[in-house]
Amino acid sequence: TVWKSGRRYRAIARAIDKAPTNANIEDIFEVSRNDNRFAIDYQPPQSFFEKPQDGASYNASNNKLSQIYGTCIDDASGVDVSSITIYDIDATQYWNGTGWQAGQVWLTCGLSANGTAWWYSDVPGGGANWPSGHEFRITLKAMDKTGNVETAHYVQFTVDTNPPDTGV
Repeated sequence: TVWKSGRRYRAIARAIDKAPTNANIEDIFEVSRNDNRFAIDYQPPQSFFEKPQDGASYNASNNKLSQIYGTCIDDASGVDVSSITIYDIDATQYWNGTGWQAGQVWLTCGLSANGTAWWYSDVPGGGANWPSGHEFRITLKAMDKTGNVETAHYVQFTVDTNPPDTGV
C-alpha cells in the first residue's frame, strides 16, 4: 500500500470554485477546517515480560512473585490495554483476580501514562499464597488504540513455598 504503518501524515485541502477571474481562490485556510494530521497503524503492539521470567522458580520469601509486570510498544497509535491470564497448570484452574476457577479469564493490567509499561498486582495472596509445588503459565497480549491485537504469548514458571525436608 501507499500508506506506511507507523508514519504520520498531513493532508491539506485547497478549494477553487468556477467563478470567473479567480475571484474565489481560497489560499488562507483555518487549520481546524483544512489541515488534517493523522497516523496509519496496521501493526499490532508488542508486549514483553520482565517478571516472571520463563522457566524461573519463585518462593514466599526472598524471590516472591508479588507483582507481574513488563513493557510494551506500538509503532503509531499507542498501546491501549494489556491483558493477562494466570493458569495453574497442575490444578487446571485460572486466576480471576480473587480466586481460582475453571474458565479462562483475561485480567486487565495497569498501564503507564505513556503506554510503555504494564503491571498486574492482584496475584494470589499478594504473592505469598501461590499454590506451592505448582507450575503456572501467564499469557499476555496487548491491544493498541486502533484495535490491533497482538498474538498472545506466555511464560511458564514454578512456585515452591515449602521449606525442604531434612533428616538425619
